[in-house]
Amino acid sequence: MDKYLNEFLEKLSRKWKGSLVKVNFIRCKNSKEYMNKLAKKGKIKRVVWGWYYIPDGTNNALDFLRRDKNFKVLVAQTAASFWNGDFIHRNVYFIVVEDRSYKKALEAFADKHGWNFRVEVKENAKDKINFVNKNGLNIERPVESAVECIQNWAFTDAFSIIFSNKNTRSKMKDFYWKRVSGTNVRIGQVVHYESNRGKTSKIPESIKKDIKESIEKVMEFA
Repeated sequence: MDKYLNEFLEKLSRKWKGSLVKVNFIRCKNSKEYMNKLAKKGKIKRVVWGWYYIPDGTNNALDFLRRDKNFKVLVAQTAASFWNGDFIHRNVYFIVVEDRSYKKALEAFADKHGWNFRVEVKENAKDKINFVNKNGLNIERPVESAVECIQNWAFTDAFSIIFSNKNTRSKMKDFYWKRVSGTNVRIGQVVHYESNRGKTSKIPESIKKDIKESIEKVMEFA
């Protein structure tokens, strides 16, 4: 391989190895040409138009998410698995990003590896999502994660967080008026029903059944 391509690849790898990178990120007037040539030689991988992957041998979804340099936050059930000790193991990764172009690249890359990434774009996610960096990953904090899980009908994930994090229930009061998706049931009603062990009739029976089963499951393994 030509010396100039080797030098370009070395510089590229020093910063972006194991990561998706957009051509526009590289400060070199010939970056588009060089990256195209490297892809044809199999040194890097084209993902979607304008995006490439700089290989590092990683074939694990979480390892990739740790090494990838682009901003992202793991949310909802995926965040819950970190806070509840992977109480329910899921192979679905709920991810929020800020850039639509990156969303397309991330989804395409995941699809090629057989990973189930559910990616949502949220402008100014860095400011709007309450998250913490844990072992190289940005993870939505327990309270917000529990709220999202309830909204998504993932009651077991939510209660496993609430039961294992003492202050979560009280902090959820700021989100009491959010609704369970597709219903008029509020987050506050679900939490009240859980904390009072079913002493309320303001929730439809179909949801009560799901909540009861989730509580029983968490209590069984708590």
